[in-house]
Amino acid sequence: MTSLASPTETGNASHFSQRILRRPAVEQITGLPRSSIYAEMKKGTFPQSVKLSKRAVGWFSGEIDMWMQRRIEGRAAQDNKADSNIA
Repeated sequence: MTSLASPTETGNASHFSQRILRRPAVEQITGLPRSSIYAEMKKGTFPQSVKLSKRAVGWFSGEIDMWMQRRIEGRAAQDNKADSNIA
């Protein structure tokens, strides 16, 4: 699985040029409700949020994009597997 490390852990300053998405935007982009986002974060299968202030968190847009891409690739792999089972 691809690492979901934070920009400071990766040492890659280019992450900082990305947008920080607040939870409603993440819900809209992913189609997941709040409870699922936090459950997936706890399991380590969703990008971790970054604390913005005492009561605010956000997610790096690039990490959400990568998560979405992995979901798409996983679906394509499942489709290919199903197709090979039919043949």
